[in-house]
Amino acid sequence: MDASYLGNQTIKIYINNFYIGTIQSSHGNKTQIHFNVNFLKINGINTVKFEYSNAHKPGNGDQRLLAIAFEAFGIK
Repeated sequence: MDASYLGNQTIKIYINNFYIGTIQSSHGNKTQIHFNVNFLKINGINTVKFEYSNAHKPGNGDQRLLAIAFEAFGIK
């Protein structure tokens, strides 16, 4: 996962409702993160859930609550 962050963020990541880790990053940092998981459903639907600590409006007129900008996300 390649991402940049809006403000300081603590992000918890779950795959198929299994907690796999927490990312802590600060505003503007671009981070590449890798997790090893062994419970993906090969012939089924996998779900990814992110919980954010500090989603907020960015202050540039954008009305969305934002926390993270993904540049790339993949599961292999």
